[in-house]
Amino acid sequence: MKRYRWLVYIGLVLATQAAFSRDANRPVIGEAVSVVTDRSLYIAGEQIMFSALVINRVDELSYSESTVVYCELITAGGFRVAGLKFPVENGRCSGCLKIPDDVLSGFYYLRAYTRALRSEGPVAYHYSLLKVVNLGRSDVVAGTDDVGQLFPSAVSASDIPGHQAGIEIIPDNEIYSTRDSVRIRISVNSKMPNKTGIFSISVVPEATVVNHAALNNQIKSAQAAGNYHIENRGINLSGKLVEASTGKPLPGIIMNLSIIGKGRDFMAIRTDSLGAFNFALPLYTGNRDLFLCSAKVPGTETRILVDNDFCTEPVQLPAPAFRLEGSENDAAYQMAVNRMVETAFATVADTVSAIANEMEIPFYGTPSEVLYLDQFVQLPTLEEYFNELPMMVKVRKRKGDKYFKVFGAQSDLEVFDPLVLIDHVAVDDAERVLKILPQNIARIEVVNEPYVKGSQTYGGIISIISKRGDFAGIDLPSSGIFVNYRFLANDAKCRTNEQVGKGIPDTRNTLFWAPQIVPDDFGNAVVRFTTADSYGRYRVILSKMLTSGEIITVESGFTVK
Repeated sequence: MKRYRWLVYIGLVLATQAAFSRDANRPVIGEAVSVVTDRSLYIAGEQIMFSALVINRVDELSYSESTVVYCELITAGGFRVAGLKFPVENGRCSGCLKIPDDVLSGFYYLRAYTRALRSEGPVAYHYSLLKVVNLGRSDVVAGTDDVGQLFPSAVSASDIPGHQAGIEIIPDNEIYSTRDSVRIRISVNSKMPNKTGIFSISVVPEATVVNHAALNNQIKSAQAAGNYHIENRGINLSGKLVEASTGKPLPGIIMNLSIIGKGRDFMAIRTDSLGAFNFALPLYTGNRDLFLCSAKVPGTETRILVDNDFCTEPVQLPAPAFRLEGSENDAAYQMAVNRMVETAFATVADTVSAIANEMEIPFYGTPSEVLYLDQFVQLPTLEEYFNELPMMVKVRKRKGDKYFKVFGAQSDLEVFDPLVLIDHVAVDDAERVLKILPQNIARIEVVNEPYVKGSQTYGGIISIISKRGDFAGIDLPSSGIFVNYRFLANDAKCRTNEQVGKGIPDTRNTLFWAPQIVPDDFGNAVVRFTTADSYGRYRVILSKMLTSGEIITVESGFTVK
């Protein structure tokens, strides 16, 4: 009969406990984040696989509102060495975070939080202690042995409330050969308390998993600065518009945000009474260039302050002294060899062209009119193209200042000014636009009907496209800023359960990882995978993250000979 070890530990301390010191005037955020990883020992350059549950602390049976989890690999001093954003659906989130190839050997923390939790500060985040080995570097991260109860003894099955409910994980054999097929049956008793939550399973070398205690009561951090919006519609970009000279907030000013490149988009909102703005961005992946500027404020030079998307609050965590204990030496050596072989046999990824198709349909759809400047005799100024040719746009004057007017059948075109774009970047200054040299422009697209974007209404659209994608040499507003912004992580980059063909070494250190297992109506599930080319003892770890914040872990194992 197979033997199973049951481990239960608190994966997260809820913010209602006294360990979370909080300003009495700060609102209580109704959520928390709980995380499990595929293992706790990694080689530099590997991916950390994780599964996360965003918990609703007010109602355990309801999903949290947040739709984005921020996941970082940090040092004990809070320095971020890697970080990505991951989408949340129905409170569930999973993904992978690559460890940089050049990190020092040492202990690191996988930290997870939502934007809403930043209002409570780092003490409310989730932290998982991980050990990283880099055999290519001799120096290690400094640490100390004075880390309190960081390494608790395992909890026995008899101490677990409700352990009689029963969860079993049963491999179909005790011993396998390399590249052998494995079938594992999972059985969950229907009496299992708190059925809400996530099951995940990992199969990893035995020495690569150590369960650590909850760390929240050992975190030293300053109070969080400011309140943050809950991201319930995707990633937010927030900040404040102020006077450049005095720092005084500027309320009620239109902020224009342009997303540059393929899938380009535009959005606009007004600053609130404190000069703050908050954009809900599209669900793009990877890094994209943004241009952010304010509408022209007569007689005032503006300055845009953009909130850092990741947490920058100082934090101090327990810093264990790095060493490899017992069988960890052999496991780390074998995993490092696997990593080097994997790198040597890695295929070159397909290069994805970053050049956008210039004829891609823009966010405003098909224009009402398109003027190709090269089809006409070259005129000396851009204003003459608008006023001398039969276009839907004319240049007019208002109180001595030039402005654009789009003509069409709808009366709203008389009420609202048009949206003017240069290579899809908003420019709220007609004089500046009219100084563009016509020979730098490929075409002018016009939409001659009212356009509503968010809470803003425009009297049509005038979109000027340059020949070289360089904004036609225009001097963009000095108050505007370019931001290379990180959107959601690309889950296609997670190398999960990859199979290799004959003649190629199978170097998987994590044999199998499933971040979300869903048993059937009878509480049963089956997972299948193959062993790799490495011998040794492997652990099968089934984790259940409960909406109460607990993590129940059930283990089994097998040997590859």
